[in-house]
Amino acid sequence: MAVFASRLRGLPHGTRGRVAELTGVAPDTMSRWRQGLGNPNLSELEALAETLGVSIAWLISDRTEDEVPRLPPSPVEKRNLEQLVRDAERILATLPSALDAVRNQKR
Repeated sequence: MAVFASRLRGLPHGTRGRVAELTGVAPDTMSRWRQGLGNPNLSELEALAETLGVSIAWLISDRTEDEVPRLPPSPVEKRNLEQLVRDAERILATLPSALDAVRNQKR
């Protein structure tokens, strides 16, 4: 499955460990697959496909080029996104009173 190894090598370096963690595959196993030194079983292929948001066919066949892996966010990115949402909610909650204060200053 040379295509499979190539697909894994095409993942951004920083996300490989995260993908391994999310799929329950040992990082060493993922590394061997990337090097073409082994192949996953069907359940591992299913987990990888689900994690990346692609089909199993895309993972193992060079006939399906139109799919693009959707990489899961890292825990840091997820925390940052959650913080941004909280900040936006806080700002939106204070916006009416801030607008009132500005309007009152103009009078």
